[in-house]
Amino acid sequence: MDAETKEMFELVLSEMRTRLTTVDKRFDAMAERLDVMEFRNDARHDRLVQAVAAGWVRSDENFERLSEKIDKLRNETYSNFDSVFRRVDRLDTEYAAIIKAVRDLERERDETN
Repeated sequence: MDAETKEMFELVLSEMRTRLTTVDKRFDAMAERLDVMEFRNDARHDRLVQAVAAGWVRSDENFERLSEKIDKLRNETYSNFDSVFRRVDRLDTEYAAIIKAVRDLERERDETN
């Protein structure tokens, strides 16, 4: 290889090294930016996870309060039904007593006629 070609080759090689160094610096800068973005996203993710977890806790608390209200309503409804059934039972007993008394009166009337 002659001197001129060797000099040209060295010049091209030097230029390539310079450009590759510049590209490496740009890649390093991009990597740093991506690290910052990743850190920001991690922080956002952590805050989002905390917010979702807090939401679940609030939802659980709301469901617990709702369950307590439903339990109270159910117990009250059962008490009301129990009262109605006792009343119906008493009315049924009274009805049977009235029917028996009416039949006894009818029988006495028939016996006196």
